[in-house]
Amino acid sequence: LPLTVITRILNQTSLTGQFQILEIYFAILTSHILKIKPENQRWQFALTTLIYLLDLMQSLLNLKIVQN
Repeated sequence: LPLTVITRILNQTSLTGQFQILEIYFAILTSHILKIKPENQRWQFALTTLIYLLDLMQSLLNLKIVQN
């Protein structure tokens, strides 16, 4: 998962001002993933979690846009 995707989504959430806690979580999780060796099974779990949360975050942004 390219870091540019993560950065783009984090920038979108900064504009809304609604997802500051999720931004912090993503920053921590991303830095953690970058330190883990790929052969570690926990890396797969962390990456899967990150992808799920990115999808969730995008859905929340879409919902907010629709509500406005």
